[in-house]
Amino acid sequence: MPTQNEPRAEAQYNEAMAVLYAALNLVWDSQAEHEASFMAENTLYTQGISVTRKAAIAAARGSA
Repeated sequence: MPTQNEPRAEAQYNEAMAVLYAALNLVWDSQAEHEASFMAENTLYTQGISVTRKAAIAAARGSA
């Protein structure tokens, strides 16, 4: 089992992974458009959550 100090294996994703990233971006774009409504309905939604999630997607995509 690899340790945490070992370099990560180079990710090699097929085209399906690009589709997943695109779908996730679409979901969070939609959430951002309706953020005020979501926050009014449920306190688990916080302002700017879509920005945070899209940054995580971009970071994951960049390491792919």
